[in-house]
Amino acid sequence: MKIIEVKLFETLNQDWQRRIAQELDVLGDQMGRKNRNYSPDKLDIEGHIAFHALVDENDHLIAFSGVYNGGRFPEGVYRILNRSFVHPQFRREDGRFEYLSSRHLVPHQLEKLGDEVKLPFVSREGRWGGSFLEDWCERYSPKGWGNWEVPTEFYNVMGHSDVDHNGFQKVALPSRAKNLWEPEKLTLEEWQIKKRLAREPS
Repeated sequence: MKIIEVKLFETLNQDWQRRIAQELDVLGDQMGRKNRNYSPDKLDIEGHIAFHALVDENDHLIAFSGVYNGGRFPEGVYRILNRSFVHPQFRREDGRFEYLSSRHLVPHQLEKLGDEVKLPFVSREGRWGGSFLEDWCERYSPKGWGNWEVPTEFYNVMGHSDVDHNGFQKVALPSRAKNLWEPEKLTLEEWQIKKRLAREPS
């Protein structure tokens, strides 16, 4: 496997930007319920500070993932594993994660970005997102950042106040730098209320 640099700082590889768009267009509904996240405007490769693809020896797409701020977070705070995707041909049949982006792309991206990243974090939707992230912290959190933790609260990862329950997510972040980001937060009870209100007819 090898890593393709699609976007790094201001440099954009337009050939691979197009190849990814074409590949996603061919896959269509095979991408699952998060299909909408991979439309060209939602994927927003150009809006990432770093975006890389993992390919095989024949340049077939295996996975991709980005590092993103987008004006949502304070300077130096970036969501890693943003728009992370694994091609269906390279997914396990039992549905379990291979963590390809965590193992191969994230370490490469953080090394390339250097001091630009003051606080990386990962987010996950849903009540049980924290369980996934706790396992991720133990097995795949980037080295060199000290201890990673999953706070009990749900963090507003959208960067504005008009956010439904999906915009409040569980996060994993290095404990030594977490004071660099103080977004709006919800307890589990508050998150459940917001989720229930979102489902009620207006």
